[in-house]
Amino acid sequence: MSFHISDQWLWRVVVGGTIMSMGLMGGMAWLLSQGFADPPAPPSTPLWQDTQLDWVPSTTLDSDTFSASTSPFLLPESNLLLEAQAYIRADPLAAWGLWLLTKEGNYLVVGINGSQYVTARLCPTLEPARLEDCPPTVEPTQHILMYWKTYHHLYLYNQVNTVQLVQAGDVLVLRLNQEWMWDIHYQPPPSRIQWGVWVYGGPTGGFIDWNYATAGVSE
Repeated sequence: MSFHISDQWLWRVVVGGTIMSMGLMGGMAWLLSQGFADPPAPPSTPLWQDTQLDWVPSTTLDSDTFSASTSPFLLPESNLLLEAQAYIRADPLAAWGLWLLTKEGNYLVVGINGSQYVTARLCPTLEPARLEDCPPTVEPTQHILMYWKTYHHLYLYNQVNTVQLVQAGDVLVLRLNQEWMWDIHYQPPPSRIQWGVWVYGGPTGGFIDWNYATAGVSE
């Protein structure tokens, strides 16, 4: 009888330990999915903010059309921080984002669409026929080609999203809605940096509402 009780106790310990381990693993997985292990955003000093974006000629998104606008404010050559917030009232494949001039004279184009996808590309011109004509950049650590990738921290169209780029050495840290997404290799031009915003209308077009664009330096 005593052996039977001991055996039963041992079985309960094993089952209980297994359940606890699975719970801990599930909890850690959830924390990681929520950005628990992401590097924290550095403190920053704002230099310029615009809530009107009058330099963007239109809030209308023409169907299957890529359009870029240039900001009147030039970014510092180092430790730059760039952030914009907007929402699309349009086709879920409509997209928007930020662009920066690179040392080689290309344009780094980073952005999101209304279906919770993100991309980063290098365009030789700000007038590509389609964004997909520009090759994707490569994540420097994991060597991921930055084609359109889904990201669960993005919100669908008709909801506000925030796109942020923060320079850290020779990379730009991309955060979407304050959550880390990618490190993007970036070499800035030797003078102050030209930048702006871009939109793509998707198959059916629509509208975009800009909340703000802001520039500063990270500390």
